[in-house]
Amino acid sequence: TLLATNTSALSIDAIAAVSSRIEADQAERLQDRPIEDLNPDELLWRARWHKRRLTRADAELTADLLDLAATARPGTVDLIIEQAEAEASRIWATASVPGSFDDLRARVALARDIDPYDARAWLLLGVIDMWQGQHDSAAALMHEAIALNPSFSPAYAQLGTCYILSGEPGDGIRTIYTAL
Repeated sequence: TLLATNTSALSIDAIAAVSSRIEADQAERLQDRPIEDLNPDELLWRARWHKRRLTRADAELTADLLDLAATARPGTVDLIIEQAEAEASRIWATASVPGSFDDLRARVALARDIDPYDARAWLLLGVIDMWQGQHDSAAALMHEAIALNPSFSPAYAQLGTCYILSGEPGDGIRTIYTAL
């Protein structure tokens, strides 16, 4: 059992490392290419890179790139999720809580329904629930994201935050260490 646990943890760590390297390679590959020469998938990669820079100008460029990708290929799961993540990031960064999360939740639920194996949609639904103080529902959704993708560190990080907000700081810190 110990060997199986260590092998599983090692596999999860390896997958996370490879995923991170792929992300970095894609960003580097597209960095110097003009936006008008990028196909919809490349526009998404470029948008992800700008989204992670966490500046207002990059957030605006992210939205523009996602709009361009939507023109070429509307309604794809990747696009729906990236647009929803960009909107969630804007809400978080500006502390502008919308009157309702219903529209954002509906779009993310659509992505989840189209591809129920994409952990990002489950996580984003959990984050929306967490923001609304629905910690039990949020934790269940985040656990589903982790079950689908055990190397998905943002899911562990958000689950840790959810535990802390629901009064379980010990579980929260342990889960955040897993994310790290």
